Amino acid sequence: MGWRAAIGVWAAISLVAFALWLYLYLRDASLRKKEHPQLVGGHAGRQKIWKSKTAVALMFFFGLQSMQAYIQFGWAPVAYRAGGLDATSAGIMISIIALGGIPGGLVMPWLVSRGRGLQSLITVFGALLAIGYLGIAFLPTTLPWLWALCLSVAGFCFPTALALIIDKTRHASITAALSGFVQPVGYLLAAVGPFLVGITFGAIGNWEPILIVLALTAVPMSAAGIVAVRGGTVDEQLKVTK
Repeated sequence: MGWRAAIGVWAAISLVAFALWLYLYLRDASLRKKEHPQLVGGHAGRQKIWKSKTAVALMFFFGLQSMQAYIQFGWAPVAYRAGGLDATSAGIMISIIALGGIPGGLVMPWLVSRGRGLQSLITVFGALLAIGYLGIAFLPTTLPWLWALCLSVAGFCFPTALALIIDKTRHASITAALSGFVQPVGYLLAAVGPFLVGITFGAIGNWEPILIVLALTAVPMSAAGIVAVRGGTVDEQLKVTK
């Protein structure tokens, strides 16, 4: 049916989602005013979220892992193709990468709520991220599905970061304030990634150094995630007690 029809389907889905969101927003307006009136639009609104080490670490963790996803969805098939994979196989690889969001979204919020072994898991995710990139860089046609699977599991960092926004707050308004800090700043950081990759590839025409640098970004991403997990709640750090 062509790209216009395909994009039109996604646009229609977005409109449905917007309509549902608008309905819930209008319905719950009065409820939000009743919940913690001393915090809504007041105490939490005056808090400087960036003064919380946990909030800053979580913002970098969210931003760096989102950057990985944006880059992979946009450039991984191109890197696979440059390494010798045919177009169909490259499309299958990106499907494998994307499918990780389903089990990750089901499992990670539960694991975050338990609060056990998260530092080790984040370290493993970082290692898998690096392995996936290096595999595409040096052995793109040798077990290509394995490198895609590594990147897919590394993508579990996304639901982990979202779950931590809730786990690291106690009051609803602080949760909203933290989400409003982490996601916009994080997505802004993420949006820069594909742009820089495109500029760099256009300049050097070689994927290997780009993929090596991307593999190295697993270090700060994992470090930020570990700091966010180990830190206390944002409420405690901002001394919000009510």
